Amino acid sequence: MLMETKLTLQKSILSKRFGLALLFILGVSFTNAQTYEISLPGNVREMPEDILGFNGQNTFESTSTWNEINSNNLNIFKLSPSTLRYPGGTVANFWDWRKGVFLNKSEFTEDIDLPENYKGKNQFTNKENGIGNYFLNCLKNNSTPLLDLNILSSNFHYQLGSLYEAKLYGFNNFYVELGNEFYLGSKENRQVFPTVKHYIDRALKWTDGLKNGTYPFFNNVKVAVVGAESDQSNPGRRRLWLNTIINEVVKVPEVDAITVHIYLDSDIADIVNTTNGTTTPPYTCCDAVPANSEQIFKKGILNAFQGTNGIIQDEIAAIGTANKEAWITEYNMLNSDKSIAVNGSWFHGLFVAAMTFEMLQNSTITKIIPHTLIGDGIFSGLFNDGHGLNYGNTTEYTDPVQGACTSSSLLTSQYERTALGIAISPIADALKGCIKTQKVTLTEVGTNALPMPLDVSNINYLDFQGMKFEKANGQVDYVFINFSSNNSRNIDLSSVIPLNSNCDYNLYMTDEPFNFITGEPLDFLNNHNNNKAYCYNNYQILNSNRIINNIPQYSIVHVRVKPIDISIDLDNIDLCCNAWRTYSVPKEIWREGWHWEIEGLPNSTDNPYMVNANQFEANANRSVRLFNEENRLVGEGTLHTYPCVTTPVIGVDNNYNIETKEYCPNDPMTFSMSIDPGSLISNPSYYSYLWIATGEFANPHATTTEFTPPTTGTDVYVIATNGTCWEKSNTINFKSLIPEGDIVVTNGTLTREIENDTLRLCDNLSSINFPNSTVDFAFIPTNQNLAGYTINESWYYCNGTGNSIPLTTSLNDPCKMYLTTTVSGINNCVSTRSIELLSEECCQPDNSLVPTSANLMHSNINDLYQFMQTKCIGCTLVFTGTPNNIESLDATSVPAFLLTINGLFEVDGDLTLNNCNIQMGPNALIKLGKNKKLNLVNCIINECTADKPWDGIIADADNQYISITGSQVLPATLSSSISGAKKAIDLSNNVEFLIANTKFENNQVNICVHDCATNIPQKEIDNSGTPTPYAGFIYGNHFISEENQMKTLFGNDNLAHGIYLNSLDRITIGSKKTSLENNLFESCEIGIISNDASFTSLGNNFDVIHRPITALNKDFSAAISSINTSYLNDSKVIIGDEDNPFLGRNEFNNCAVSIDIDGELELGVYNNYFDVNTSMPDPTNNIFDIFIKNTGQSSIQILNNKFKYVNTGIHLYKPGNFSTANIYNNEFLDEQLLINNTDFSNTAIVINSPFTPHASFFTIENNSINGLRRGIYAVKQKNLVVKNNLIENLTYTNAYPSQFPTIGIDLADCSDFDIKDNTVASSISINNIYETLTGIKLSNANTGNVRCNTISNLGYGLSLKGNCMGTAIRQNTFNEFNSGIYRFANTTIDDQGSITEPTNNSWSSTIPNNSRLDASTNNIPIRWYYINPGSVSDPSSAPIFDPTIYIATECINPITPSYCIPSHTSNLRYASLDENLQALDTLSDDINIIYNEKKDVYNLLIKSNYELKDSITSLANVSSLISEIENGPADELILLDSLIMSNPDSNLFSYLSSIPVSWAGDFYKQQVNRILLKETEKKQWDAQDSLWLDFIASIPRKIGGDAVVSACAALKRECAEQNTNSNTNRLNNSNKKSANCLIAYPNPTKEFISIQNENNEEPIQRISIYDITGRTIKSLNYNGNQAINISVKDLENGAYKVEAIYLNNKRSFSTFIKQ
Repeated sequence: MLMETKLTLQKSILSKRFGLALLFILGVSFTNAQTYEISLPGNVREMPEDILGFNGQNTFESTSTWNEINSNNLNIFKLSPSTLRYPGGTVANFWDWRKGVFLNKSEFTEDIDLPENYKGKNQFTNKENGIGNYFLNCLKNNSTPLLDLNILSSNFHYQLGSLYEAKLYGFNNFYVELGNEFYLGSKENRQVFPTVKHYIDRALKWTDGLKNGTYPFFNNVKVAVVGAESDQSNPGRRRLWLNTIINEVVKVPEVDAITVHIYLDSDIADIVNTTNGTTTPPYTCCDAVPANSEQIFKKGILNAFQGTNGIIQDEIAAIGTANKEAWITEYNMLNSDKSIAVNGSWFHGLFVAAMTFEMLQNSTITKIIPHTLIGDGIFSGLFNDGHGLNYGNTTEYTDPVQGACTSSSLLTSQYERTALGIAISPIADALKGCIKTQKVTLTEVGTNALPMPLDVSNINYLDFQGMKFEKANGQVDYVFINFSSNNSRNIDLSSVIPLNSNCDYNLYMTDEPFNFITGEPLDFLNNHNNNKAYCYNNYQILNSNRIINNIPQYSIVHVRVKPIDISIDLDNIDLCCNAWRTYSVPKEIWREGWHWEIEGLPNSTDNPYMVNANQFEANANRSVRLFNEENRLVGEGTLHTYPCVTTPVIGVDNNYNIETKEYCPNDPMTFSMSIDPGSLISNPSYYSYLWIATGEFANPHATTTEFTPPTTGTDVYVIATNGTCWEKSNTINFKSLIPEGDIVVTNGTLTREIENDTLRLCDNLSSINFPNSTVDFAFIPTNQNLAGYTINESWYYCNGTGNSIPLTTSLNDPCKMYLTTTVSGINNCVSTRSIELLSEECCQPDNSLVPTSANLMHSNINDLYQFMQTKCIGCTLVFTGTPNNIESLDATSVPAFLLTINGLFEVDGDLTLNNCNIQMGPNALIKLGKNKKLNLVNCIINECTADKPWDGIIADADNQYISITGSQVLPATLSSSISGAKKAIDLSNNVEFLIANTKFENNQVNICVHDCATNIPQKEIDNSGTPTPYAGFIYGNHFISEENQMKTLFGNDNLAHGIYLNSLDRITIGSKKTSLENNLFESCEIGIISNDASFTSLGNNFDVIHRPITALNKDFSAAISSINTSYLNDSKVIIGDEDNPFLGRNEFNNCAVSIDIDGELELGVYNNYFDVNTSMPDPTNNIFDIFIKNTGQSSIQILNNKFKYVNTGIHLYKPGNFSTANIYNNEFLDEQLLINNTDFSNTAIVINSPFTPHASFFTIENNSINGLRRGIYAVKQKNLVVKNNLIENLTYTNAYPSQFPTIGIDLADCSDFDIKDNTVASSISINNIYETLTGIKLSNANTGNVRCNTISNLGYGLSLKGNCMGTAIRQNTFNEFNSGIYRFANTTIDDQGSITEPTNNSWSSTIPNNSRLDASTNNIPIRWYYINPGSVSDPSSAPIFDPTIYIATECINPITPSYCIPSHTSNLRYASLDENLQALDTLSDDINIIYNEKKDVYNLLIKSNYELKDSITSLANVSSLISEIENGPADELILLDSLIMSNPDSNLFSYLSSIPVSWAGDFYKQQVNRILLKETEKKQWDAQDSLWLDFIASIPRKIGGDAVVSACAALKRECAEQNTNSNTNRLNNSNKKSANCLIAYPNPTKEFISIQNENNEEPIQRISIYDITGRTIKSLNYNGNQAINISVKDLENGAYKVEAIYLNNKRSFSTFIKQ
């Protein structure tokens, strides 16, 4: 006991005085130490080459160019990168690899701009950051290049040049990545790659170009395309990106890998506050060590493991399933709560190390590349300057030490390692040359206990972990990480390390886990202090018992078991002339005194050692030998050099001595480039030469080619290759003689750039108050290549010449200042540029903020402070900074003060204005500066002059914040208002905002939010009432306009646009919080309009949204409009709240169109009111409640909404393949508009398409429809379910009953439908109503079910028309009808039921002369099976009848089976189909009608996959039909329908026109498809197109075929085609044929048309022929019924209508085609 006490005391004294270091040296182990032994039960992973590297993203900063890094190389070698990514990050998408800077705009291959945060970065001289210096870094560090190609803004062949350059430097192995992070929704990404499909199409084209065998030396280059972490919590463009990429590349072997970037949130703020309790003050930067630091640390590290594993289980597993590699080309730690500083701490380093450990265990992951190599402590491995922990206000990250924490900031050591760099280095060392890895299991000696879990919530991740690394040279490394404060752990390595092994170790640690690391670790033996890491200066020899005692807290231990007999394999190397080779030895083996001996060169002690082949003569073999410190040979090889490729000599216009080619882009810019024939390779291959330059080569591989340089100049050279070696030509500089630069405004002392080339100025300044007031301009050249040239400037503007404009006289409108430059070169080069001058009479120029030369034509908060201090007596002004350099200003005004702003006012400091009355001069603009805040509280801002609007308020950069708020004094009174602006609020680029309780009046656009790369969340409002934490809210605002005032301001017929959204992933307008007021959009032209934007609308009211009264030529406007959305971008529009019918409800009253959606997306319309709280609107100004079109792959939910005063309630037009829609539980109230006799007037639900989608699934269920003319109308739909709907009180129009009939459920050209459990009824008298009041109508609707419906008080309960084969009519109840079921002429349908399965329909009617089953003439008899009530127990006695059983009031009661169960499906009976085909010829004498009916049958067979039916070959008529139509024009047109729906392509136009049609129906189909193909490609119809559609839509379907239905659908027109039937033409009373009995044949025709009247009882007295415009072409009198031939030779090709007028003045029509 005494001995133990003394030992404990000695350890305590030693630890306090000398730290843990001495205990290590003495080999002292704590009495309570835990010793862990090692086992290796896990899987062994074969390691790929070059797995761990670094991303070069930040190497474009001035202190960290590749040139700078070359001269400060030591610490990159310490990072041991196996690969380096160039240029890395988003910079790659705009990068010029050759120059090492961004491409100029004139060099972009796309019409995009360089992002704002990259502008001004091209300040380096050429080649400092170019690919040459990058390759030298790779050579120096023995790292393999990973080239991130610019696929966004460059072309394939220029990017191919970077690969040729890699070969030139001697790299035979490198990797290619095609761009960076296109899944983010930045403006440039969306412009070039609107969806992932656009990206992958280009990426596959580039991959094929690289690896299709054209360049055999690149066949083995591995290529990766851009994938994404799906980030389900942050939906948008990226959510479906990876799945789409995988689906596209899974069968493309040339694509080797998919990249994923992993950034995990530490959640450290939440962990701190949760762990320490809500009563504990939040952890801040001042807390050196938070309470419970170990628990907090461990939970944070657990996030690293769990987050990485989650991505491995999801995204990485999916990539592996596709047999592709996963390259993690960026990963790091994020910290969402940036007010807490953890980035740059030791915790940060171990967090990334934990991520790395987890990724190394997954075999799909073959690249692990932290972001980034050099920069500050937020992400980097090396510090690029001495302020690496001072993040500034541009990053939003909190400095580790700042302000109140200490008196001075932490200084970092330039080019030394960060916490991340130190933590990752031992793992990178172990991976260098590694061939196998294996996870280590640690168990405590004696107990077999595992280390403690990081947290009890997940016992799989322990606080002490290790990995084993086997290397090719026989060395074995181990890396252990102690994720705990326990510093009394020992590691017993004796089970894995043999006795007397050559073994050493090092450790990396800091005393506290949240210490911030400022540079390289200090010697572990030194006294310890904060902000330093520690390690041994040299690796320590492991003691003989192979136990490492007392592993420090929060440490990494690196153990190296080196082979005793070291032998380095140097290989035999073949090196091309001028290429480089790097020889290296693992740094753990290299010792002082080692050296290289290469024959013919001085000895070298460099490691790595770079050799260039130009040091040797060609075809030489040189020995390469390596000696250790004892001068013993440890490695030997040979180096063979190939002869050089002939150096190509290039020239312009056969001049091969030229170095510089001056040119003026105004001249013809194409030059003839060639290679001197004397320098050509013998028998060159296609790939032997590559011309390299920005610009455009006609043939980049030819020895002679035309070249068009960019307007900004470029360098041109050629790389030549014989397939083995590479050589570079001379370089020709194409020097543009147009100077680059900007027109600036100057006052002789200072200058300012003119934003957007627009300058606002006053032209009415008085010479008294503004003596000598002028605006002066200057030109600042930016291109250095014109140094020494004379640049002559000539200035002129609308009122005169010179670069100075007086501000006391008015300027003409419009007015520009022009600068013409003339550069004297070989030829003078003249170029002109200009800026726009917005010159107006400013408001109160002598008593306002005005732009003058003194303030460089813009005012700022310094000017505002000076002005208010002088003019605003009683105002409260509080500022920070100095009066001449104000950093922030908080101003509270007094009621009498009026602030007038003219020109540009720049908010260049944080500004708060309270209770201010502000008037804005013409064209005045308020613009936020970078990283600034603007708070306007209870301010009134309006135009100064009634007829001159101002521009608005702009905030367009990250880290800006704008708040515009008022008080809701009364429900209709707001204390904040903005009026008279062109675009009142313009927000972009992730600006944070709050816009609340403000009246927007008579602004052209009220709020515009656009081009935000990430989602815009609504940040919750705290209870303090302070506006600063509010973000993402727009609520309580009133948007209103008055037509006359708008015309006065803006000079045309328009009303205000409320909110405009463009290029956004997610934003919410309004709120469902009861404490926040709704937005009100009133008397606007558009409420919310979105373009390529996803949004949610909650709690918004729209009242009187319509086009201006005086602008009747405008399209109808919408309360909410969405266009250009894409399923692939995860587009989503949510209107209303799905879960709560009261919160978030939107109300639409008196809107021309309430909701207008155009595009594919996820759409939810929930719990909204449509005209529920208003009086009856004008029906001509109330078009659609919900209109949805072109849905592509959409998911649509329309649930629980209420509609009143309906014209058309819900209209879906042209839904696409793979669309789903659920229209459920909506209520159409009993107060409705008067019938206005227009298409789809008084209609609840319309689904209308010119094509049949092949895989759509629509459900219309449980809706209540009351008092409308039409309930549900569907055209060309498949898989439609209509069930449990209540359709009652159907209304009837007496004016146009045939053209606008009343129908409960109407299906035309539909298939695989189910109409089930619906109730359809009217409450009007139905005597002799017949078809104009129909319950359910099926027109060419086949393979469906009509079952278990109740149909009451209707003329026709159910009517059938055309091909209805495969449709089952079962167990319906028919009450009160003229005809229960009626079949029109030429209707085909299967037998209904069978002896064992009766139809079970029931009938009850007291209407005189009613008929249960009725039909027109010209029908094929079928069998109807039912249960005979006289013999219910004997189904075999059921009679067979057709077409009618005339029983007045008896009811045939349904017995079994029940058809109302959900699983019942219809089935096409091929035998019945065969019988019907046999009888078709008997139904009509018109061969066109017969052909169309056959074509309908064939189309039905296509839909039912007839080729799978073995029995079909035995059916003679079906087989004959297939032989007749298959592969013919009709078949091709059916295929074309599918192609237009699924994959529209411009080539379809030529395919369509090549189809040789000969039947009228096919001709019409060809015309309709041609027009619809235009629509699919977003081309406008012309007048002729509209006439064609109108003409075809007017043709009876039996003559025109399904083209008629498509034409009606395209015109959004009802395809009524009613045949008014009375009881005189029912089958049981009359055999008369229909009234329209005119036949025109042959059709199509070339020479004559024969007109035949089949109605022999009525003679024809006149025949007329019309073209599609309605113009009379021919007319002749005729009296008789005989056929008449009319010559049509003189008619132009096209479609014509024939009209016959009978003696009784009735008319009949037919059509024909002249070919």
